[in-house]
Amino acid sequence: MKRSRWIFLCHIIVLSIPVYLFGISLLTLIFAISVTGFLSSSTSAQIFTGATFAVLFTCLFVSILPSPFFPELRVLLSRFCKKLGIRTNGDNDGDDDDDDDDEPDKARSEKNAGGPA
Repeated sequence: MKRSRWIFLCHIIVLSIPVYLFGISLLTLIFAISVTGFLSSSTSAQIFTGATFAVLFTCLFVSILPSPFFPELRVLLSRFCKKLGIRTNGDNDGDDDDDDDDEPDKARSEKNAGGPA
């Protein structure tokens, strides 16, 4: 039984080698593009390279926002958006955000509307 576990582990490691090679080659390609773009004598090439990397990093930033590993980042971005006056999905005017669950939101809204509580 132990031998089959080691064989399985070796197969997984061997199968992951192409993934690592692809990642290394992709990083090398991005590095080469950035070096040639930023060291170019053409101003437009430098601007386009900078804009491309700005878009790439923005996409990376946006893709990690829903991750459960970065909850502080979501709170920080929400506060930043509130300072700029931008509404986010976390902004709910009718919700009870003060963590006192004495009276549920539905019952409170029915009570304020004059309906049954």
